[in-house]
Amino acid sequence: MENMYEYHTKKLGEIPKDFLKESVEYLRDIFIKENATQSILDAYNQDNETWWVESHHFWGMGIRNLLRDGGFLDDQLPDKNWDDYYIPVVELAVGIREDKYECV
Repeated sequence: MENMYEYHTKKLGEIPKDFLKESVEYLRDIFIKENATQSILDAYNQDNETWWVESHHFWGMGIRNLLRDGGFLDDQLPDKNWDDYYIPVVELAVGIREDKYECV
């Protein structure tokens, strides 16, 4: 059975590259403006496997809505829903996956 990081890596590979690059840059800009990057990294450093689980419904919905408000709509994703894609996009935006995808 794959772990969540592997699962999210697989889901990340499904996102169209231009859409991925633009959505990562969009979140990166917001996180920088809101000084949110360090708090995300701190959560990741406490538990790198499931750092996002406790916040999935509240914080995660906020991230998914930010993406939608920025024009990154669910129907542009292979599964038609941000639920399985937003975590690795956030991880790219804050540098957790900084060297995993050359397009970002």
